[in-house]
Amino acid sequence: MLAFYADESGSFSLRDPGQPWVVLLAIGFDDDHWLMIERAMNGLKRCYFRDREPHDVEIRSNDIRMAHVLYRPGNPFAELEPASLRSFGEDLYAVVDGLPFAWCASAVHKPTASRDLTLRNAHDLFAFSYRHLLDRLDRWCAEANSPARLFIDQRDHDLHGRAHRSIVAVHDGRQLAGQAVDSVRVVERPYFHDSSRSNHIQLADILAYNVLR
Repeated sequence: MLAFYADESGSFSLRDPGQPWVVLLAIGFDDDHWLMIERAMNGLKRCYFRDREPHDVEIRSNDIRMAHVLYRPGNPFAELEPASLRSFGEDLYAVVDGLPFAWCASAVHKPTASRDLTLRNAHDLFAFSYRHLLDRLDRWCAEANSPARLFIDQRDHDLHGRAHRSIVAVHDGRQLAGQAVDSVRVVERPYFHDSSRSNHIQLADILAYNVLR
């Protein structure tokens, strides 16, 4: 069984000219590699934050980038000296390079998508990006000859400001359409997971940030 963990970077708002792209990215790996990734990420956190539990250190791209620029209460990276922060970034990417996962992304140019697909709002843009990512993950599963589960960052409201059932509805709609050609391999529905307690979603966040920029 494969596991996919997804996060986004950028704004799904169609009225944000300063940010013309949006990225929805998933890392993927065999279930057998889950523990190896978990231990590597927790080991990195313990090395730099000895007085905190690993789940108290959420690796978020903006928190690292803005640690000494914009104060955010609870940002653990603001506690690190500049040299230590740079060292953490180097060690983080060294860990990423050595971990047994791959990734794929849906990167959408919002002005073009809005014009060509007649998208009306952030929900339409997210639905298109999500379906596009699912299609790519489905092909990944086909090549690996394995079904998969998909985990998405849990929040009070989803990426486009509606209840999580909107994401489930998009997923279900694609599954119903796909069943006719027997191509649905990302099984059941997406699982919503608290990113602060998921090293795997935090990896997706970091990579999505880099793809966007």
